[in-house]
Order: sequence, then structure tokens, then C-alpha cells
Amino acid sequence: MRTEAWSYCERRLSRDGLDADALPQRMFVLALRDEVERVDPDVLEDVARTRRLLIEGALRATSALAEEGTPEAGPFGEREDFVRFVMDAPEADLARTEPIPYRRLMVPAESRRAWETLHARWGIQPYGWVLRDEHPPTDAQAFEREAFQCGVPLGVLVEMLHARGVERAWVLNGCDCLRDVEWLEDEGCADLTYWCDESADWVVFFPDLVDHAIVLRGWILDCVRETWPQWEQHVWQPEMAEDFGLL
Repeated sequence: MRTEAWSYCERRLSRDGLDADALPQRMFVLALRDEVERVDPDVLEDVARTRRLLIEGALRATSALAEEGTPEAGPFGEREDFVRFVMDAPEADLARTEPIPYRRLMVPAESRRAWETLHARWGIQPYGWVLRDEHPPTDAQAFEREAFQCGVPLGVLVEMLHARGVERAWVLNGCDCLRDVEWLEDEGCADLTYWCDESADWVVFFPDLVDHAIVLRGWILDCVRETWPQWEQHVWQPEMAEDFGLL
């Protein structure tokens, strides 16, 4: 049911789903998708409970937009359509639905623990790796992002993670989530985004896009150096940008 609800939101957000000028409705569906992604599929007990959680999420999405002053008429209609969809979906059809890869927004307590873990291991502050140092630590390496993506495609990084038993990763950037590593995305990655997991023994960091860099620490850096013979030719240099927030 969660998969069907997520797909419903994606269809509504697609080019054919909502009119371009339907801003209140679009804002609601975006908020609704966030609520759907906060439902943890690993702890869902049955379809009835899942329906209830999804409807509660729709109510929270409406309330949040109302607090922001969004006109109620548009979101209310979208909410009622979603509730009908959730309630009317046949269980037999749900049983045949292929699950999507794991992707879930963290609740605030989870985000806080993740950032605390990164800070304890690497000294990283929430939502900003901003300490600028002319002499970055020797266990961090920055690469030119475009060259890195050619030399070490995302699929290769995912294989490295799988080889170490990493199936899910934190994606921390202010909209913190937990994803199957197959759902990691390096194209258009938001500024100041970190990939890591609860072990905290590896970090992939995307600084400000103007830097065109990617930074690695931990065992994944060693794997990249072993896999990419040309890595030394594509080390990012501070003069490539006016400012670089490495640590």
C-alpha cells in the first residue's frame, strides 16, 4: 500500500498530473509524498494499519500547509482524492505490487542521531561542513566531480558499498533520508549533502556546487584509489574555487 501511495504522488506530480497553475495542490502533494516516505515499510503490520498511517499523513500534510497560510480548498480536494484512493485500493491488487527500493524520510530524532554520529566520528556539524582549513586532514580527499563521475561511475560506488555489506545509506542534507544504495543519486545532488551509514566509517560529501568537487573519507577512499588509476590527475585543488568547505 505504501508503494501504491508513493506512486500515486509521483503520478500527480508528473507533467500530466496537475495543471501548472495548481500551486496549492502541488504543494499539498509534495507534503503528502514526504509523509508517505516517513512511513517505515519495515514495520508495517498489515494493510489496514498502513491505510490508517497514510490517511493520518494526509491530515498532517493539510494541517502543515494550513499553518503556512495555504488556501484550504485546493489541498482539501487533493486530500479527499488521496483518501479515497487509499481506502478503495483492492488488497488483491496490492499483493501483486512490486515494492520500490527502500527510501524513507527520517523522523527528527533519527536525523539528530545521524548528525550526532557524524560529528562524533568526523567532526561534521549538522547541515554544513564549513570549517575551512588550508591544510585539510590526510584522511580526506577531494576530487574534481565530473572527472570522478567518469572514472568512478555511481554503479561502481554502489558495488563498493555492497562489497562491504552496506545495503542502505543515510542521505543527509536537511531533508534527511535513508535509502537503498541503489537509489543514491549523484547527478544534481544538493549542496552540502553527505552519504554515510550508521557505521560512520565512510563518508561521501558533495560540497557547494560551485566547487564542482566530491570529497571522500574512510575506507571508500581507499577503494576508489585502488579502482581508479588516474585519480591523482583529478585531485581537486583549492584554487579551483574561491572557497571550499572541506571540513
